[in-house]
Amino acid sequence: MTKESLTAFLLGPAGLPLAIGLAAYSLYTYRRNKLDLRDGRELPSAAAPVRFWTEVVGALALALFLGFSGSGWLWRHCFA
Repeated sequence: MTKESLTAFLLGPAGLPLAIGLAAYSLYTYRRNKLDLRDGRELPSAAAPVRFWTEVVGALALALFLGFSGSGWLWRHCFA
């Protein structure tokens, strides 16, 4: 699988499910007000506010981008 085909897949048919997952993750992290670290610990947002907001807003922005690209792919291939 080439980089181009993987990129086309992620921005195309997989865009909408990934967008839904990222939006759910962003909302989950925002409501809990904590970050889950790789080693299993939790980091409160007050301990690292820049990292917390970067993760929440970054996931939401990526979800919006993937949602637009996935819906565009769906429109071009299923309704046009």
